[in-house]
Amino acid sequence: MKDFLKGKIFKVVVCVVALLIGIMIYQAASGGFASFPEAVVGTFVTPIVKASASISDSVAGFFNSLVNAKDIEKENKELRSELAQAYKNLSDYEKAKKENEQLKKVLGIKEKNPDYEMEAATVIGRDSASAFGKFTVNKGSLNNIKLNSPVITEDGLVGVITEVGPTYSVVTTILDPEINVGIFNSRTQETGVVGGSADLYNKGRTKLKMLPRDTALLSGDIIETSGIGGVFPSGILVGTVKSMGAENSGVSMYAEIEPIVDVTKVSDVVIVTEFSEYQPPETEESENTSSEQTEAEE
Repeated sequence: MKDFLKGKIFKVVVCVVALLIGIMIYQAASGGFASFPEAVVGTFVTPIVKASASISDSVAGFFNSLVNAKDIEKENKELRSELAQAYKNLSDYEKAKKENEQLKKVLGIKEKNPDYEMEAATVIGRDSASAFGKFTVNKGSLNNIKLNSPVITEDGLVGVITEVGPTYSVVTTILDPEINVGIFNSRTQETGVVGGSADLYNKGRTKLKMLPRDTALLSGDIIETSGIGGVFPSGILVGTVKSMGAENSGVSMYAEIEPIVDVTKVSDVVIVTEFSEYQPPETEESENTSSEQTEAEE
């Protein structure tokens, strides 16, 4: 008997009895007694059922998330497509708006200069290697652009076309020493030549050369193209006289000219493809000569 009480079997029996007593106490405390099988099933099966339900909920949630993910992906694709279309519509609107603005500028210039044939263009690149503001526009030979075509805005002269490709052209500005423009001052009736100057570029100015020592030109005078030479039409505003000085030779004077158009910041220009050639004004002598020729022919 003593050996039994000390044996493993007795200890197991004691544990089982203690477990059953604990189950009965728990059942009594929770509102009543259940039958022994129910208590055993409730004790051991309930956690398994709860775990199974939890797993079932997790699996259902996983599959629901997959379905939702597909719906969300489809919705995102639709939103991306709508956004892309909205961007395209905005881009088309901006293009149409810009073309409309350019057309208004061209028409404004055309009203003042009915003999001009013109093409509006947009600056698409600037030559960082150029020290004088050279830039590229989006129109070329396919748009009837030719070498030496004048480039202007509604305000005044910008430069001239010096390189032409099928769909682009390069503009050399009036700040470049390569460009010489015949000019005229209506107040003094004086003419001269404006050209770029390396000394004046940083000031954004050009140089009016070949002025006589007794020039009547004054600071604040506005100069325009004379039309002499055939490259530029007459009457295009070039700039304003800012200061005067004597050339090193002492023979002639010069003036610093501030261009009407800031050629380093311009974004839209008009290229003049055709214009009437310059006709010098008739003097009294030429009128008399013309009359004599007419009489002789009669």
